[in-house]
Amino acid sequence: MKKMAHCALAATLVLSIGTLDLTKAEAKTVDDVNGQLNDLDKKQESINKKKGGIDADKNETQGKIDKNLDKQDAVQKEMDKLDKKLNVTQKKVQKKESEIAATNKQINDLENKIADLNAQIDKLKKEITALKKSIKKTGSYPERQTESGPD
Repeated sequence: MKKMAHCALAATLVLSIGTLDLTKAEAKTVDDVNGQLNDLDKKQESINKKKGGIDADKNETQGKIDKNLDKQDAVQKEMDKLDKKLNVTQKKVQKKESEIAATNKQINDLENKIADLNAQIDKLKKEITALKKSIKKTGSYPERQTESGPD
């Protein structure tokens, strides 16, 4: 059946080429035309196989692209989550740094007060020592003088 179709096609082709004289016909007989048609069929089959392979490669590549885009989306979402956690952590660190600075200021203030109190204690110790010496010498307490003078 296929051969009859080729023969009919070949005959039509030979008549067309002969009557129209549009192209150069190398084939002189129906067998030559059938041979050329077979060659063309083989070339078309080869092209179709290559096209099928290309289509398969295209589909496989598109599948890989889709998977990579999905992975990229997942990674981007994970990065967004990590960025949010990082921002929260940074805010906590800043808050703690502020608290530490306030605590350090309180410590410095207390250290200054302690130094002032130690100075006052040393002054009182000297006064007590002086009073004890005075009591031993005189047997009575001397009148106390304040820093602003007598009242």
